[in-house]
Amino acid sequence: PDDLLRLLARLHAAGTPVEPTPPGATEPWRLSRGPRVTLLHQGDGPRLVEATERALTRVATLLDLPRTEDGQRVLLVLFPDARSYAASAAYLDSSAGFAHRASHGGEVDRSAVLVEGDVDTLHHELAHVVTGDALAGHRLPRWVSEGSASSVSPRRRLGRLAQARAIYRARRFGSFRTLHTADPALGSPATGEFYAKSLAVYQALRRRIGAGQGERVFEFALDVEQSRPPRR
Repeated sequence: PDDLLRLLARLHAAGTPVEPTPPGATEPWRLSRGPRVTLLHQGDGPRLVEATERALTRVATLLDLPRTEDGQRVLLVLFPDARSYAASAAYLDSSAGFAHRASHGGEVDRSAVLVEGDVDTLHHELAHVVTGDALAGHRLPRWVSEGSASSVSPRRRLGRLAQARAIYRARRFGSFRTLHTADPALGSPATGEFYAKSLAVYQALRRRIGAGQGERVFEFALDVEQSRPPRR
């Protein structure tokens, strides 16, 4: 498929090629497709496609953003386990996965790389794809990008909120301006605190703005980024 060929070419050009067989595995990649996803994987194709399609819908609903339509395909490379992913050229700075969305000559590539079965990372990376589609042409500040993605992680979200509460009680939360300009390196000790603070601020804004107004949180972040008075 064209979307798969484009992704493999992009990964190769970036120095992170996907080999014919995942590191440590004896079987080659399998290819499965649904209405909105294409998967490179080793597990049960129909089950993985169904779970990924369901996660894509759930993420858009939780973020109050338009859902990815049929034909707006997302390509996911699902490594069989964490060891295989960590040994691959796609492994990125201790991260559990990563997502990418880019436009090339009118074609939009949407992709994510992660470990098969990691439900939290699947939702997190799909959130980046959904927000990228909804806000095409805008580069979001990192705090709202990671805060919104963390808000849809089924299990990891609760731990991050507990961490944010502990940071607040220790009087280490800091100002919004500091959070807005922060850009900690992946894998650094500051990354966990940054994600926790970003999630707490994102959820506080969502509560203040109200249900059904998901895009307004992102508009607020873009207004701050461009030094405009936030839209009411």
